[in-house]
Amino acid sequence: MKDSNLNTYNDLQQEWNDAQERLRLSVQSREHLTGKLKKTRREYRAIFDSVPAMIWYRDRDGRILKANQCAADSVRMSVRDLLGKNYYELFPDGAERARQQDLEVMETGQPLRGQLRPFTGLNGLERWAIVDRIPLRNGDGRITGVMVFAMDITDKKRAENELIGAKVQIEQTNRRLKATVEQARLLAEKATRANRAKSELLASSSHDLRTPMNSIIGFAEILLDTPLDDEQKGYAQTIHQAANGLLSLINDILDYSRIEAGKLKVQIVSCGIADILDQVRGMMETSAKRKGLDFEVTIDSRLPKAFFTDPVRVKQCLINLVGNAVKFTESGRITIYAGPEEHAGQPCIRFDVEDTGIGIPADKQDIIFKSFSQADGSTAQKYGGTGLGLAISRRLAGLLGGEIRLTSETGKGSVFSLVLPLFIEKTPAEGPVRLGTVRSRRSSDANDGVTGRILLAENAFPSQLTLTLMLRRFGLDVELAASLEQAKQALETQRFDLIFMDAAMGLDAIKTVMNQLPAGAAQTPVLLVANPDECSVEDCRAAGFVDCLYRPLTRDQFYDALTLHLSERSAWHTTEENAVENEFVSADSILEQLPTLAEGIRDVLVQSDTELLTRFAELFSEIGQTTGQAKLSDKAMEILTCTHTLPESSQQLTMLVDQLCQ
Repeated sequence: MKDSNLNTYNDLQQEWNDAQERLRLSVQSREHLTGKLKKTRREYRAIFDSVPAMIWYRDRDGRILKANQCAADSVRMSVRDLLGKNYYELFPDGAERARQQDLEVMETGQPLRGQLRPFTGLNGLERWAIVDRIPLRNGDGRITGVMVFAMDITDKKRAENELIGAKVQIEQTNRRLKATVEQARLLAEKATRANRAKSELLASSSHDLRTPMNSIIGFAEILLDTPLDDEQKGYAQTIHQAANGLLSLINDILDYSRIEAGKLKVQIVSCGIADILDQVRGMMETSAKRKGLDFEVTIDSRLPKAFFTDPVRVKQCLINLVGNAVKFTESGRITIYAGPEEHAGQPCIRFDVEDTGIGIPADKQDIIFKSFSQADGSTAQKYGGTGLGLAISRRLAGLLGGEIRLTSETGKGSVFSLVLPLFIEKTPAEGPVRLGTVRSRRSSDANDGVTGRILLAENAFPSQLTLTLMLRRFGLDVELAASLEQAKQALETQRFDLIFMDAAMGLDAIKTVMNQLPAGAAQTPVLLVANPDECSVEDCRAAGFVDCLYRPLTRDQFYDALTLHLSERSAWHTTEENAVENEFVSADSILEQLPTLAEGIRDVLVQSDTELLTRFAELFSEIGQTTGQAKLSDKAMEILTCTHTLPESSQQLTMLVDQLCQ
């Protein structure tokens, strides 16, 4: 019995011990699970609070059951203080709307996602959030509330708004830019039209100015070759000098306009340095000697004989510089020196034009290179000029790849240096060169002369007279054509050694006429008489013409063209008998051509151009007096008298012109 009780006790004790062990293990497991749960909760809470979005758990009455730190921060409360609060306490302005949306989610069991909602931030400013609402369910699946997930996108919204604003601004800028571009295009078109009009005006002005200048200078030269008393010779020389002065002014203005319009081109060829300076000296030494100035030209022996540049533009620059030197120097000398120089590692040639004139103050040395500018007003009044010469020279130097420098001291003189790239041929100078004066073409042997039959196609009446007289004085047989149709008829029936065509008749029309001629006639050399703006020498030759002469033509230029294309013999007769003979031959030739000229004169009558009629009458009166044709002179004087009473005297003028041309 006792043993049985003892066994029972032992069994109970063992069961007790086992139960305690199980309890201990259970407690230990529970503590372990509790620790894990706490850890999980802490981790969850950390994650929950670290989410960069506001999260609320709300019950059916709208009270907050749970919230993360971001949600608490958004209302400046702790998470603990936030619990139990409802819509109206936290968001009174949007409480009712939030309540209705929560009810909708709880009633439908469907979440509401991606709703853009404004709210008021802590600073009282409007903010924006993307809000998701998800139904909360208990273990039985019953909906007990709503979880609200709200992402503050104010910065993103602001960035989007800024982007939209920037886009709008860009669009506005683009519209303004398009408007500006369109305005610029219209301005460019306007500028192009203005530039085209300027070029057309330039070409027209060039023709209108140079054509009468051709007649004035030409007839002045012809008059100087006729028997004149001292007073008449003085008048003729004054006309010639004044006309050349006016021509220089016209050339300056037109050249400047051509440069401004981008129409002036340089023609780079090989040219002799001595030739350039010899021509400059020949043109300028007389004016220097007339003022009692010494004139000297020296070429450094280290220079080659030739280099590549545009000799016409180089001479133009040097003539401008020398002309200024002569103008502003009352005593002393003018010196031209050509020598080598290195500039920026490149070999150059330097032309120095030195004078002992009035000099230029340091503060005026930049001004004089500006257009229409001189050192001061008194200079312009005393010495004259337009103030274009140096501006043109500097621009020309730039076109040639060079520059013009100035060194000057008031009262002691100036040195203008034209510095150009020295692109050379391999023929060195053999020693220092001091140039002599240029021999006049009129000093040729008395027996020299050119012969040939010339067709002159010219539609301007004054130029018809001038050029015909010049050609006749050279001893040439001249056929005058006052229109392209007359020129075509003459070419179809006669043979000529040389043809002069007026470019004003139209290059294409002239080429068409020449191409339609028989083979023999079509091979006749054709020289185009034009204004510089109408065509370049290269364009002329490319079009099939052998050469291009520019108005106004001097006798020497005319003679050079004739000797080049007809023969190398001089056309000048030095004896007075030959000169007088040529004079009468020229007058006879003019009389023979009067029927042809009548059409041009009648055009002038129709236009009532008193200026041209007066010039015509004066010219024929002079021809009549010089050649002894009294009737010609008398009729011309009658015409001159009638020009003052136009248009009343137009009928009488027509009758007089018809009588003159019979």
